[in-house]
Amino acid sequence: MANPAFHPFAEEVLFNHEDKEWHHTFQRSETGTITFQRLSQPPVHGNVKVADRDILFPNGLRVLVDMAVLVLYRAYVGNANSLFLREILATLVSSDTRTREGWTSDLKTAMTGFGRTAVGNLESIIDFITPYSSWKVSVSPSF
Repeated sequence: MANPAFHPFAEEVLFNHEDKEWHHTFQRSETGTITFQRLSQPPVHGNVKVADRDILFPNGLRVLVDMAVLVLYRAYVGNANSLFLREILATLVSSDTRTREGWTSDLKTAMTGFGRTAVGNLESIIDFITPYSSWKVSVSPSF
């Protein structure tokens, strides 16, 4: 049996917001590259429209990282229990040099991508990423 630590890994996150189903896939390659793909609809009989797979790490665009953090937060509040998703979050946040204020401002802007109502309480989202941030390192929240 092959060692799974040497193989790429992917996980899907689905959640509902504003009567719409949001479906995203996170993937980590053997080299550590993390990508994020937004699917426009859940898989139905193998027929899925997909967006481009965007690189989050290394050197991902901040707006994409912000969207990914919001999706990871929704997975967390939806009781997803995944070491993989926690590792993705830790990598994205710990490698980012933004201050708490910078994250707050950018995540507030990113929330508009999910519709008119916020996908979560902004302060709760900041609390969610704080353990991995450059401004505070502590025990990580459990997915």
